Amino acid sequence: HATAAAVAAAAAAASSEAVTKQQQQHHNNNTITTTLTKKQASEVSKAHRMAKDAEKALEQERRQNLKREQRRLSQERKEFKMREREQVAVAKASERLQREQSREERRRKKLELRQERERFAQQMKDAALKRAAELVASNRIPIEIT
Repeated sequence: HATAAAVAAAAAAASSEAVTKQQQQHHNNNTITTTLTKKQASEVSKAHRMAKDAEKALEQERRQNLKREQRRLSQERKEFKMREREQVAVAKASERLQREQSREERRRKKLELRQERERFAQQMKDAALKRAAELVASNRIPIEIT
């Protein structure tokens, strides 16, 4: 695009110089119209038209290039914003997953602690019952003695 723009700018400069020279020639030609033939006059006007057409084409190409560049920049901004949104969504999902995992870990630890307390309480009950049973067994008086 840059080389095409440079070529277009050089051509525009050359054509505008040519136009000004042609305009000066045309002005001079108007003063010396008697020396120009109809064929020469038509060639001069044809050259004017070609120069104007070339300028219009260059201007149109410049506008197209500008529009193309603006569309490209707009597309790049859209893609950048979309990537940012995706990154934010990924970060949020990661944070959410991390919170859920830590919640689950806390629940699991609480459950383990409760189960451990219940096992310990059951062991204490069993030990107390065993001691009570031993106490009862040791306090029995055999019937033969009485």
